[in-house]
Amino acid sequence: MAKTTKTTKTIQKTTGATWEAVGKSTNAQKIADALKACGLDFEVEKRPLFFGPDMKGIKDKFATVRTDKEGYMGIVGKGYEICQNETAFGFADYIDEKLKFTRGGLTYSGLCWVVGQLPSIKILGEDYTPCVVLQNSFNGKYKVRANIVALSTANYAQLNIGFHGLANTIAIRHTSSLPSRMKQGQAALVTVREYMDGLRKAAEKYANIKMDKNQIEMFVSLLFPIRENMSETVKAGILKKRQEFTACYNDAGNKTHRGDAWGLIRAYADYTTHTIGGNKTKTFERRFIKTTLGKNTFGGFLKKLETVTGVKVA
Repeated sequence: MAKTTKTTKTIQKTTGATWEAVGKSTNAQKIADALKACGLDFEVEKRPLFFGPDMKGIKDKFATVRTDKEGYMGIVGKGYEICQNETAFGFADYIDEKLKFTRGGLTYSGLCWVVGQLPSIKILGEDYTPCVVLQNSFNGKYKVRANIVALSTANYAQLNIGFHGLANTIAIRHTSSLPSRMKQGQAALVTVREYMDGLRKAAEKYANIKMDKNQIEMFVSLLFPIRENMSETVKAGILKKRQEFTACYNDAGNKTHRGDAWGLIRAYADYTTHTIGGNKTKTFERRFIKTTLGKNTFGGFLKKLETVTGVKVA
């Protein structure tokens, strides 16, 4: 589990990427080895459901079951097609020979996931590691796909930003064909490179958007709004969020970019990655799913930033 550290009397933060608090560690070059190390090398079957003393079948409803442990995974419909983890993730072997699988697992909500990391690149003088996060499930909750996350090697904050015309997700087709897997892997590498290059260019533009103290305070108020009809308890919770975000913004590691829009983005990445509301496993897993696999963790954030600065970058 990721270690936690107290930054103030009221703010508790983790020190690594969100996936460091969940799953199992591995150091694999091949997806099959990663699946085995992370306990994801099982297969699943779709089986009929029955109920009542007469064991009548339930029409068009099926249970998905692990064949190794006879473990229940979920209930799905007639048209649901199972995609085994090996099939879903097999293309990753052909993304790049330098891709290394570092962690993976199965969440309480049924998400199967594996993180692969590529060599770091420089963005404004700081190293960022392109991470490809693979996902699959057997209960219909999560689609088979991959997300691109830029991980800061300075403070392990995750940047999961989707820009207009620049995708940070990779669609995956179910295939066991070697040529098809190779083609998907090559296409995925192109997508990763395009995304990281787009992120670098956006960072340079945001760093040139200067913001004074009043603009910073206005932005924080928009990001965590307080309304008159809120209860005192809710207001106190929002004030705490403002305090936590401001602490991330004023962190020593963000000193170079205090006073510009990129500094706010770095602070928000730190805030969403590391600030926690508890230490239970489900809390860590929810944070991992939201921060890592959300369609766009920064969507509303960037719109509010545009409102305050009047500048549209992405």
